[in-house]
Amino acid sequence: MIKKPERIKGKTYSLFGEADSTDGFFIFTNNELEKLLKKYKDENDLLGIIQSASRNEKIFREFANENDLLNRKELTFDKYIEGVREHLKEQSIFKFWDRDLKTKQWQYYLFMLEFTLTNRIFKNEFLHCNIKIALLPHCLRDLTKECKAEKNGFDYQCRHCSKECFINEASKILKENNVEPYLWMTADLKKMAKENFAEKKSLGVLGIACIPQLIRGMRMCENKNIPVVGLPLDANRCVRWMGDFYPNSINLFELKKLFSNSV
Repeated sequence: MIKKPERIKGKTYSLFGEADSTDGFFIFTNNELEKLLKKYKDENDLLGIIQSASRNEKIFREFANENDLLNRKELTFDKYIEGVREHLKEQSIFKFWDRDLKTKQWQYYLFMLEFTLTNRIFKNEFLHCNIKIALLPHCLRDLTKECKAEKNGFDYQCRHCSKECFINEASKILKENNVEPYLWMTADLKKMAKENFAEKKSLGVLGIACIPQLIRGMRMCENKNIPVVGLPLDANRCVRWMGDFYPNSINLFELKKLFSNSV
């Protein structure tokens, strides 16, 4: 059993903020979303607005001004994304070939709201799918041990070789809730979705990734009419961001909540 996750810092974000737990982050984003939903009654309409605003800074500024997203004293987005500005300065001399690396501070604001709202919209449909899979990042494994995951059907699966591994712990939780967990290494999600559609089976996907990649994956599922829910890594600490792999974690309580009756 994994002990309580230690506070970690990522290249551009950390869900710990100034706390020793990420619980406050999830409370904060849910509270902000509740405030927005008092104005925008239709959840799908609000999701479309947030997604449009994340692609265009002018639209974001209009949305932010209308909803006082940037000026309220109690707003605490910034403490979760303290590394963004410095990261973008470091990258300015390089060609941005990876769009995730280009994620701006204002986009993180919206992405945090987006995955929270997407979970809210699709959770029930996801839970009622005939087939449910979870796509886990290999950067979440125990870096002190040699990973013994093996290819099993759709993709690689955890062999439970380390009690201190978040892949191991998450896999147990997922299987208890009838979700088949995979380390996403080689699998073709589009092909799997097409095969299940042909067999008249509904496919639901749960994704775990750093915030920019999580949003990209969730949107891809939405575009394919796949019910999707997701959970962000506590920080972005893999080789694409940091130049090497560093220990990472997720909020296991929030993972379990994706299978509960709570919002």
